[in-house]
Amino acid sequence: MASGAWATTFLTHQLLHYLETVSPAAFRAIDFDELLTGIEGFEPPDDPLAFLRDPHHWLPEPLLRRTLVAVEEASRNKEVAYEAALHYFSRGRSASPSLLELVALAFADVGGMVAHSHLWAGAYTTYLRLQALVPRPLASQAPTEDNERHIWLLSRIDSGVPKILSAHHFLRGNYEGFTRLYGWVETVACEADFLQLSLEEIAAEFAGASVRWDGERARVCDAAGAVVAEGRAVALEEARIVLDPAAPAGDEASAIAPLQENTASLLRPAGRTAHAVPSLSSAASPSITSGAQAVEITNGGTLMSRGTGEALRHHFHEGEIYGAPYSCYRFRWRERPRAVEAATGTVRQQFSFMILQALQQVQAVRRELLSATIGRQQLAVENLKLRRRLDQPAGHPTILGGSPAIREVCRMVDLLAETDTTALIMGETGTGKELVAQAIHRQSARASGPFLAVNCGALTESLLESELFGHEKGAFTGAINRRRGAFEVAHGGTLFLDEIGEIPPSMQVKLLRVLQEREFHRVGGERPIAVDVRVIAATNQPLDRRVAEGRFRQDLYYRLKVVPVTVPPLRQRRDDIPLLAEHFLREYVARLKRRVTAIGPEAMAALLDYDWPGNVRELCHAIERAVLLSGGQTTLTRALLPPELQPARSVSAEEATATVSPASTDPWSGMDDWPRFAALLKQHGSLDGLLTQIEWRIVTKAMAAHGGNKSRAAKALGRSYRWLRKLESRLQSPPNPPIASV
Repeated sequence: MASGAWATTFLTHQLLHYLETVSPAAFRAIDFDELLTGIEGFEPPDDPLAFLRDPHHWLPEPLLRRTLVAVEEASRNKEVAYEAALHYFSRGRSASPSLLELVALAFADVGGMVAHSHLWAGAYTTYLRLQALVPRPLASQAPTEDNERHIWLLSRIDSGVPKILSAHHFLRGNYEGFTRLYGWVETVACEADFLQLSLEEIAAEFAGASVRWDGERARVCDAAGAVVAEGRAVALEEARIVLDPAAPAGDEASAIAPLQENTASLLRPAGRTAHAVPSLSSAASPSITSGAQAVEITNGGTLMSRGTGEALRHHFHEGEIYGAPYSCYRFRWRERPRAVEAATGTVRQQFSFMILQALQQVQAVRRELLSATIGRQQLAVENLKLRRRLDQPAGHPTILGGSPAIREVCRMVDLLAETDTTALIMGETGTGKELVAQAIHRQSARASGPFLAVNCGALTESLLESELFGHEKGAFTGAINRRRGAFEVAHGGTLFLDEIGEIPPSMQVKLLRVLQEREFHRVGGERPIAVDVRVIAATNQPLDRRVAEGRFRQDLYYRLKVVPVTVPPLRQRRDDIPLLAEHFLREYVARLKRRVTAIGPEAMAALLDYDWPGNVRELCHAIERAVLLSGGQTTLTRALLPPELQPARSVSAEEATATVSPASTDPWSGMDDWPRFAALLKQHGSLDGLLTQIEWRIVTKAMAAHGGNKSRAAKALGRSYRWLRKLESRLQSPPNPPIASV
């Protein structure tokens, strides 16, 4: 958003009043809560619709633009802003008049209102400049034979603020509309001689449209590539206009057309003589303005939107000129003769002048308030960053460990927290990849926003698309309501995509578009939704290998791997095991209300000797199991640890013989101890719970045997990877009580 680019809600007030009147169904189709979210530097109000309807608020220019697009889409009309402005001034007089109407009624003079246009630009926007050039015939000569009068009206939008068709339609509608307050005005027209809006900016409003240049020839093409209009580059030259000395000249410092004494230099297309344009001086010889060029339409046509429903349209007419340094309109009107007493006219003029002076003061105060608001917001962001640094002067409380490998991870967290760069966290299952993502989020400027985690490997393709992007009502069977997806919910915050390597190819394409364009479509939706989300992905698989195998898009891989972070397995950071074990001990002693205060020497030695294929997660569960089984003990002993951490037991000759006896070939031998099973059933609540835990025990053994590789473990079990991930998600969050060895 351009700094300081704000507009008044008087414009959205006109839009919404018109749409609700002419098309209630289209009005109800707009999601106003969604409309007002995601604008930098703007805090959405509690009642968005009431805010946009109240003509006395200010809003960022991107929000006005977004509202215009939403109303255009709902009404299927690119000229809805023009029609809304005209409709506003045609409504019943029972409504409270706006400041614009009060001044217009006080002036009771079309020419006087238009001549003071430079004041109204500041009253309704901070980025639009207006200038009225009143030619001499208006005051010093009689009207033309057909009683028509005219004023040149210039407008220019500041650089950095996007130009759109609706701004042009709004201006025309308000200038033609206010004259409806005067019963003596017979006809009025605000016609563009040339526009600041370029062909490229118009094409950008129609998805897929483009402008192709061949030398000095331009072709406007629709989404299918068909040429709908053609134009040629034209030079603009200056022509002198003699001004009415009695009319207000405006502020010379902010004038659009240069002023000199009682004349102004108005741009004209080269080759169009001054004689062809009323009020331009034929005595002045035009001078070519360096670098002033535009495009003139030579073959007209209609540019239309693609998609379902009635198409949005813009008509290019032969002779129209686009891409000028500013826009130029000829404001023309005719009046019926009317009697106005000189005294009354003087009082009106004095009253109007007082209102205009007050308006100048109001607009200056508004500009100062807006500048102060923006400054406070920027200061608040900087203050938040500083507070976070003071609160966490060193280290990361949630990332425990002092080994060189984990210190490097903490260093990368610090670097990533200062930016919005996309990150890829790599590491084996259970190493704490989500914990690292949370640490990045908490230390970033997005800490006040949401942190949302999605496990991409635990959902089918259709469910994953709906989970990430949401869906519209009726998009598929069972979609009875509109649902916001993870990207919308995480707006302003961080979205963590775990197991990113498991997403199917079609979803990879859609994810790449979101990362590049920062917008997406809901399932079944037509309107793009812009989001401000930082994406952090994680994987326990080597993505480069999947790229080589053709199972993962290379462009997406490099888009995610902007800054890679590798979280080491626990076996490579054994020095951190005592710190982690004691942390988990304190956590589960408090949660399970046990009396354990320390880990015994033999138990700690066993923890240090084990390779931990399940990494930190497995260590966490081992400590939880030991604390649960500790009873009234105050020291955690090795006997309380899982069987895989127990010392190897020597086998006697009798036992060795028994192992090769026919009885030992029975796989169920040793599992007929009913009291033991009864205790396990009581612990897990039912046979189903016990069987699930046994199933999970077998799965963990398979994963350990395959070095933590879930895909290989699932294959060895004759199951799919998704089945394994679903089982893991169900049992590990929160983790279920472990079972005793059977």
